[in-house]
Amino acid sequence: MYAKLVGGENLYDHEILEILLYSACPRVNTNPIAHNLLDRFCSLSEIFKADIEELKRVDGVGDGIANFLKIVGLCSERAGKAEGFARLETFGDCKKFVSMRLRGKTEEFIELYFLEKSGRIIRILTRTSGSRNRAFVNLEEIAKSISKIINLSYEELIINIEIPKDEKQGDYAFPCFRLAKELKKAPQQIANEIGEKIEIDKNIIDKIEVMRRIYKFLSK
Repeated sequence: MYAKLVGGENLYDHEILEILLYSACPRVNTNPIAHNLLDRFCSLSEIFKADIEELKRVDGVGDGIANFLKIVGLCSERAGKAEGFARLETFGDCKKFVSMRLRGKTEEFIELYFLEKSGRIIRILTRTSGSRNRAFVNLEEIAKSISKIINLSYEELIINIEIPKDEKQGDYAFPCFRLAKELKKAPQQIANEIGEKIEIDKNIIDKIEVMRRIYKFLSK
């Protein structure tokens, strides 16, 4: 594993993260965990800035890995060496990034990349052939419905909507605790406000449930 560090400047982000996680969990295959983390947070810097509860929502990440990544993030922050976001400014950037994302994939899948005007990637949503029977609900419809309740634009909200790994957790999920600091409210209070006031097209969403501080949306 550590042999990859020779000429480390040529390593992809997922390879660097895989090696880092291996040092904490040498008996675990850390490759899929590294990919899952980058799918959710898009860059090493965002992984290291994430809250422990956010990290634990990623498949394969338990208390040990979440705490390890948090302390690495704090060290990186103190040292002032945290990496920036992935940025797609040219066709060449897109080609290289997508080629990296496709490497090692064995099934058909669709990915949505959310970019700022500068080309900086702020979120990636992935649909695999294993989830082909689940409807692809319009994310904007959910985000716009929530934006009418809390004082944030749907562009700010859409990047927080998740696609749960387990179908039993719904087709889409909206974790309220991520907005607690910005809105200066408890996550449960935010969840209650959404539950009391949300209005959404019943032809698109069949059911909305709250699971602790997380809303899950089940499509038709």
